[in-house]
Amino acid sequence: MKSITFDVPGAPRGKARPRVVDGHAYTPHKTKAYEMAIRDAYTAAALGEPPESRYFGRGTDVGLIVRCYFPVPKQASKAKREAMLSKKIRPQRKPDIDNVIKAVADALNGVAYYDDCQIIMMSGAKFYAADPRINIEIFAIPGMCGENLPAMGGGK
Repeated sequence: MKSITFDVPGAPRGKARPRVVDGHAYTPHKTKAYEMAIRDAYTAAALGEPPESRYFGRGTDVGLIVRCYFPVPKQASKAKREAMLSKKIRPQRKPDIDNVIKAVADALNGVAYYDDCQIIMMSGAKFYAADPRINIEIFAIPGMCGENLPAMGGGK
């Protein structure tokens, strides 16, 4: 199965809402810079892949997994820090996971895939880590449609 996995260093960031000034909407500078960092990390990772594996062309069903690794708060006690790093305590803090996924999906438009509408399955998770980053996995989903999709929770 065609897939690419890569890391973007630094604390995870969500996609900020567009700002409107004098009737014109624009994307905030910090969001643009973060999306550029995601694109750059993807491009660096894709260079090591065969040319046919670097781009998920139009019509390809795509899956996206985003794992967010947040820094442990400085004020955390030693015991709490240990629990956070061993995944016994998980981040319930901003940014919301859906906003991080949106930043990733938008950043990779036209770079990893033709359009983010190709993403038919996605997953995200938040963790604490000594080295904050986001880990992104993009993969082709061959031969899946409709009822053949794996269960993602809920359902009948």
